[in-house]
Amino acid sequence: MRLVDPSLLLLGLLLLPALLALGRPDLGYSHPALFGDRQGVPVWARLPGWAMGLGIGLLLVSLARPLGGQVMEQGRLRARDIILAIDGSGSMQGDFRSGEGTRIALAREAALRFVERRKGDRVGLLVFGDETYGSWPLTGDLEVIRDRIRAVKPDLGGTDLVKPFEAALGHFRDLGQSPARALILVTDGEAPISPDRRRALQAALAEMGVRAYLLGVRLRETADVVELVRGSGGRVWNVEDADGFRRAFEEIDRLEPAEVVVERRLVHRELHPWFTLGGLAFLAVGIVGIAAAPRVP
Repeated sequence: MRLVDPSLLLLGLLLLPALLALGRPDLGYSHPALFGDRQGVPVWARLPGWAMGLGIGLLLVSLARPLGGQVMEQGRLRARDIILAIDGSGSMQGDFRSGEGTRIALAREAALRFVERRKGDRVGLLVFGDETYGSWPLTGDLEVIRDRIRAVKPDLGGTDLVKPFEAALGHFRDLGQSPARALILVTDGEAPISPDRRRALQAALAEMGVRAYLLGVRLRETADVVELVRGSGGRVWNVEDADGFRRAFEEIDRLEPAEVVVERRLVHRELHPWFTLGGLAFLAVGIVGIAAAPRVP
């Protein structure tokens, strides 16, 4: 407990003589024996004065505004910023095997399930081919992202793999809010990336704290984009069949777990009503006791 204005307790020093007098009902007599017996002032005769003194003391504490402190804990999910970059080039229209579905359809289906599990995170969507387009900025409205994923079509020509990295880094720089950042790139392209550009992108990923994940459809281990992601400390999955996208997204889900942050704060409660009620109660007891006390003729 703490007092907002403890200086008000100094009033108690000014009232101290009067408070002491309340506990000595014999002070009005020349000798304690005159108060009613020869053994001095009985204890019961002092009780009303003590009650009034305690009541006044409690009222003084109430005027000083006592506050009670209580530590409150609240858990919340720490949001992560995740950008999905999905290849919309014409080659994503190809099938894995007969009857399994197109690459873009299977990628969309796995991405939809992944986004559904990211409650509490902010997710953005890029679609790329020859150019990279911001389909939707980072947002906590995951249903909007799911709608935009459903609309991705393989009609953006060829594949440029530098532009989606640059667009994602720029988006994190301009709109990122969380220090936990991830870029998930889905592609079947092996477009060349120069060594200088590859090193620059790796340095930028490290500087901004972005973890890169690549879901590559039947990519060669020596592909430039594979070396870029691995060189940045990221993970690469070589998707070989229809179930490959699902397994890769589930693994990313485990690598980027939801994080619960416990916040602690001190909450103050006003205690003066209780001191006021207690003070008034003791004053009332004291007044009634003094009024009912027998008088010595």
